[in-house]
Amino acid sequence: MILHLEALVHSLDKNTDTPIDLYIIYASLTAESISRVKFINDKLEAVTLILRPIPKESRQFIENINMDKARLPIGTYFRIIVPEVLTDLERVIYLDTDMVVNASLTPLWQTPLEGNFIGACEDRLVFYHRRVNAESVLFGKQGERYFNAGMMLMDLKLMRQYSTSFYSAQLALDTADVIKYADQDVQNLYFYGANKQIDLTYNYGLEYVQYTDRPLSEVAIIHYYGWKKPWMNMVTETFMHPSRRPAMHLYRQYHNEMKAILGDNPDVISVILAADQAQSGEFERCFEGFLTQTYTNLELLIVTAKGLTSDLQTYLKTIKPYYPNIKVVTGTMAQAVK
Repeated sequence: MILHLEALVHSLDKNTDTPIDLYIIYASLTAESISRVKFINDKLEAVTLILRPIPKESRQFIENINMDKARLPIGTYFRIIVPEVLTDLERVIYLDTDMVVNASLTPLWQTPLEGNFIGACEDRLVFYHRRVNAESVLFGKQGERYFNAGMMLMDLKLMRQYSTSFYSAQLALDTADVIKYADQDVQNLYFYGANKQIDLTYNYGLEYVQYTDRPLSEVAIIHYYGWKKPWMNMVTETFMHPSRRPAMHLYRQYHNEMKAILGDNPDVISVILAADQAQSGEFERCFEGFLTQTYTNLELLIVTAKGLTSDLQTYLKTIKPYYPNIKVVTGTMAQAVK
């Protein structure tokens, strides 16, 4: 969890216009993970990391939920007990860890909920059902208001007043055999008609990137939900539509910048790649192998005697903004080594 938290933390720290308290709620963490969180916190400027363990009495809400059909870890149900874990807070923005924040969240924070328990954005399933003119299998026509629970603006005071954690957990116990997306289905059932729809910019999934024309620079939160994650190889591990790749590269950029701030990989490793005989597709497969490495301080030197093909030039132009340590050396292999 801590590893995939780093890109989110850095993106928040880089793009906020106000100090942020970021609460990390957890059931258990190793001493090494706790030490890592403290180390990261010391490197941040505007964000303060606060570890908050889940009390035993709060864990009891979710411990008996049957997860056999959910295909998700029990930790996803942490979302429904946030009001009982953060009892000293009245309002929070909940974020999944597979996100990056690309703009200030102040407008989101100031959004009035108008008496609703939560504010959330529509899920990709709504978008998909709209495209194919279909209804939700579980929710029918009510699926038009189905939201993604990866980002929620939560009125914790109101939720505690109505004991939503208890009733949501009871609903989860009663519906475990029919729900597919664990607590997200449960929260859509429980908060139906009691949630405010938030603009999609605050929970922008990759499906929207592929089928809409909103530039990433106008998106506040990019959410990498689904099983295609930015730490996966986009060529050999999973098919990735070309339109989604800038979002994946942006995640890696935040991740690599954080690694540099933390000083995890202090020594530069230089890799020389011969380009004269390569096709752009081959180079893309080659590059992906390096760009998904956990050692991030790589200098990629592309050596060419004849100049790069137009396809390779185009490819490099698209990725160089995200990976500044890519350099072209015109000359021989010996010159590149020198």
